[in-house]
Amino acid sequence: MFIRIVMVLLIVLFQVPSAYAQNKKFELSGQLLIYNTFLAENENEQEIAWADVDELKVLLRANENIRKLELNSSGGDLEAAMYMADIVIDYELDTNVNGTCDSACTLIFLGGEKRTIERGSWLGFHQSYWDATYIKDYYDYHAESEGWKTHLNLRHGCMKTPSRKFSANSNIL
Repeated sequence: MFIRIVMVLLIVLFQVPSAYAQNKKFELSGQLLIYNTFLAENENEQEIAWADVDELKVLLRANENIRKLELNSSGGDLEAAMYMADIVIDYELDTNVNGTCDSACTLIFLGGEKRTIERGSWLGFHQSYWDATYIKDYYDYHAESEGWKTHLNLRHGCMKTPSRKFSANSNIL
């Protein structure tokens, strides 16, 4: 039994540094956990992703003294951000924006117990949308497991397609 406990502790101790080394989006500074997606080395990974959800859980479990999550992100995966917001709520963390918090990032921000924004920082909301192709793919993927019997027939043009870039559609507070 003792050996099993020691093994689990060793795994946890080595898991946090290795996860931290793989994902440079997180920085720990005392009671402050900084989540900055712009720190990812690969530009394609500079957004909120499911790997970040796992990283957040590992860091919070290993560091019970974390009280605040500082955000700097242009957004990313909406579902991953919703899950991260649930984690923020569960751990009763405060949230702070230092830089920018756009799109899906705003959901994480809103999960905070106390929410603050540094001077000169940005909080950007925009209307969510699904294009028709994505809705059809989602429906086709989930129809059998959900027991959906209706055939989904989407006509071209039934969904509004954004005509401007994100920054033009954002409402900055």
